[in-house]
Amino acid sequence: MDYGIANQTGKPNIEMAKNIVSTAWEGGIRHFDTAQAYGESEQVLGKILADLGIGKQAYIITKPDPNINYTNKKRHRRFFKKSLGNLKCDHLYGLMLHREDFLDLFEKGLADKLETFLKQGLVEKIGISLLHPK
Repeated sequence: MDYGIANQTGKPNIEMAKNIVSTAWEGGIRHFDTAQAYGESEQVLGKILADLGIGKQAYIITKPDPNINYTNKKRHRRFFKKSLGNLKCDHLYGLMLHREDFLDLFEKGLADKLETFLKQGLVEKIGISLLHPK
């Protein structure tokens, strides 16, 4: 996407993205954060990590589309599986909810659904993306 505090040139092409990931990896970066809402970033990151042969060693954190119905277990699982496919991996290091207001859904069954992913070994950590400390 045309996104990022230091992004002066817009959406990078695949070669530039590959150079960014490769340079980050060579510099010791092992954690990569993405989201379904970030355009093609999951697909691009998955392809690059696979092409570089580092996909199994990388710690990938993603966030499902914030517009899905989080109370619908099948739909939530489908979006989760979509991320695994996009990222070319069989599990994630982290799955984060995109907005803090999703915490309200924890007592409505969302916590149980996320815990299932943990128990099945599909994700190691569950979290939420916050915009501010409050």
